[in-house]
Amino acid sequence: SALINDEDTSDWGSGKYGCLGYGEEELIGHQYVPRYVEYFKSNNLIVKHAIIGPKTVFALVQNKNDETLLFSWGCNKHGQMGIN
Repeated sequence: SALINDEDTSDWGSGKYGCLGYGEEELIGHQYVPRYVEYFKSNNLIVKHAIIGPKTVFALVQNKNDETLLFSWGCNKHGQMGIN
């Protein structure tokens, strides 16, 4: 994953565990070329910071009301995303 600018996040690498954030984790084996994570832009969300781990991604996102939200995707096998 990479934060390209204030509005665009791109992912590449292994699609295992949903690490790419495309919602197609079982369909994408390996993404060799960076691809935008469309969810944020299509929902008028701006990714401000991203923290990328080996199998999990966290992003601080700003919505149109200037609220900061936390998004996470990827592997949650050991509860590392903070959800059950």
